[in-house]
Amino acid sequence: MKPLIALSLALAVSLAPAGAAPAKKAEDPQLTALLQKFDQVQAGIHGLSAELTRTTASPLLKEPKVAKGRLYLSKPSSVLWEFDSPEPMRFLIAGDSYTGYYPERKRAERKKIQRYSEQIFRFLGVGQTSAELRKTYDVSLGQATAQEPKGTIVLVLEPRRRRVRKHVEDVRLAVDPATYLPVQLAYRTAGGGSEEVSFRNVRVNPDLSASVFRLDLPPDVVVTDGFSVFGETR
Repeated sequence: MKPLIALSLALAVSLAPAGAAPAKKAEDPQLTALLQKFDQVQAGIHGLSAELTRTTASPLLKEPKVAKGRLYLSKPSSVLWEFDSPEPMRFLIAGDSYTGYYPERKRAERKKIQRYSEQIFRFLGVGQTSAELRKTYDVSLGQATAQEPKGTIVLVLEPRRRRVRKHVEDVRLAVDPATYLPVQLAYRTAGGGSEEVSFRNVRVNPDLSASVFRLDLPPDVVVTDGFSVFGETR
């Protein structure tokens, strides 16, 4: 199985049939207090921008792949992932439409995703309250590892649906204890792969022009109907 990435995992979550959820446990008071603070911050987020680094590891890769770029988000339904390396790539969700653009390849793709946009935002974990996250995940406190930024609080998100659990072991959300904003999103796949997205220079509710969430494609670009996320054809 190829390494999964954020948007394709979100689609897997949205397409999976409901399965038996684990029995509900009494919640840790420390987790309850943390999520209350987390929710206060998240509820006030209607836009966000950040620099990001995405690192993909897999048993099929000799060494991890690293991509760098930026994230722009505007609730309720617009998000742009913009990468400069290893090649220019832009992945835009605006309303109920997805557009992926590869300038050097002179290729683009478009697809209607009205059924999935809410789940994609929920997977990103940004601007989402704990109640929204719990529609998809069981949430618990985790122990920070060497892979997480020092001093962060770690939330472990375990998929609630059986079909998703066959592919995704867990998602780890590292939260800055001063701002209660996510600074790292990481997950492991059942096939031994992993994906890590680190956020830097996070700005909450920046003044984002509507043009940020518009892709004007040159006339020589070949546009197909599809959804190949971050370079992997689906």
